[in-house]
Amino acid sequence: MHARMTMTQYPPELVDQLEAAAKQAGQQMAPILRGMAGFRGGYWMADRSTGRFIGLTFWDGEEQIKGYEAATAELRAQAAAGSPQQVVEHFEIFDYLGPA
Repeated sequence: MHARMTMTQYPPELVDQLEAAAKQAGQQMAPILRGMAGFRGGYWMADRSTGRFIGLTFWDGEEQIKGYEAATAELRAQAAAGSPQQVVEHFEIFDYLGPA
């Protein structure tokens, strides 16, 4: 399994407003993500004290991540217009620990 992580830094005073906007965008993205081959789920989170937002999605493999990025490039560019620079990283998941 692989993960795609997006980190974006905003002023902390904008967190509530941006969280609401992100939830609205998530409603638009949910059917797209669920329809993508290899999508396994995701988490979206914020550190309210620093204004850092992180999106973490899980995929069967790197090829599925690249497919997602290609299919949604225009939509993601529109959503990020005027936003601070985003840092996107890909990771291979090598272990998992869940509840006993």
